[in-house]
Amino acid sequence: HLPPDALQTCAFFRAWCLLELHAALAMHKPVVLMVGLHSHARGDERARFLPANAMCASLGTCMDVACAAASPATDKRELIREAERTYQVSVDRINQTTRGALVRSHGAAHVPAVTAAECGFTQTLKGMCAPLESGFWGTSPSKARCRERRALLSRLMRAAASSGSTVAVSIVLEA
Repeated sequence: HLPPDALQTCAFFRAWCLLELHAALAMHKPVVLMVGLHSHARGDERARFLPANAMCASLGTCMDVACAAASPATDKRELIREAERTYQVSVDRINQTTRGALVRSHGAAHVPAVTAAECGFTQTLKGMCAPLESGFWGTSPSKARCRERRALLSRLMRAAASSGSTVAVSIVLEA
């Protein structure tokens, strides 16, 4: 059971938001969901995003377009019927698709360069995947630097693959 104010304010519990998420995914649009908290370091005015693993898992079990809030409730029934007609899917399939997006977004939450690449900002990820002789890794990379690069590429590939980002996977594979 969720608090009533959560149903009204959290996008993961609003029928319209879940159906828009499904529509974006059905049209193969880039989707990035950030689930977490913001934190301020002592003496720093800037907020920093902190992914929240437990929150992501909890949301996945609670998200259900059939139980989601809508104002008025009759709108929800019509919205769901329209989505079922337009995309030829059931409510269960809509839930599977939106929950899958949540799981995939969690996979890249700790690697902002992968998330950015999914949105078309590929420069940082390309820089991280730069060849050893590019200067990114120093002028004369040692064996330790080579191991460090391999470990980074492995971490980037895991994040890219788990996020479902074909853009990010392609960039890492080209490295």
